[in-house]
Amino acid sequence: MPKRKEISRGSCDDLEWIVDIFGSPDILNSVLNDMPNVTKPFIILDVKNRVGRYMNGDEFTLPISKRITKSDVKTGNVPDGLYFDGSHWYSVKNKVANDSYSLNFQIKGTAHFCQTFAAIIYLGLHKTKYKLYPGKYGINIHTALQFWIDILKDPENSELTKFIINEIKVWNLEDSGQKFNSETVSLLTDNKPLTKITKQSLLKFMKYLQTYALENVYTGCIEG
Repeated sequence: MPKRKEISRGSCDDLEWIVDIFGSPDILNSVLNDMPNVTKPFIILDVKNRVGRYMNGDEFTLPISKRITKSDVKTGNVPDGLYFDGSHWYSVKNKVANDSYSLNFQIKGTAHFCQTFAAIIYLGLHKTKYKLYPGKYGINIHTALQFWIDILKDPENSELTKFIINEIKVWNLEDSGQKFNSETVSLLTDNKPLTKITKQSLLKFMKYLQTYALENVYTGCIEG
């Protein structure tokens, strides 16, 4: 961890791109599949675009006649899984929907780790190993980061870690309409673009984010 005087104070931009990356359906699908306590089968679905992933990673598109609405998700009237409504993520298990807004794990409209919160909730870890607290927004951001740090540091996740790093290296490169991509974003902790990211540089950056999360720097970061 660099000395405090060697790095500038955390900003919302530092958090936003990594939140976006960890919202990748491919990454979420791979993470859930590797968890021993995951409820299966599950799907991961972008409700707005009707595009999803089956548990085995295969992509599917729901026809308009069988589309799932945000209302369906919020009432739990959908298969088990993680659901993205265009701006926020939900966990649905056994016909019960939960999300980080309704549980007050983050302030509504903020750009925190809602997809990570949804995954932690779906895995049943929000009351145990990765405890999330209503109203403790900075602590919850720290916990969400710890979830990813633990995944990356686990030797048994070496292939998953390689996949995540490679996904970051090519993130949004083919979509010119995105605010961030792996060429335009640099890690504040080493000033190198994401195209040159390594496991160790990513871990170092997330530890940096955790420091400022506990100082509530990111609590009010707004979507977009």
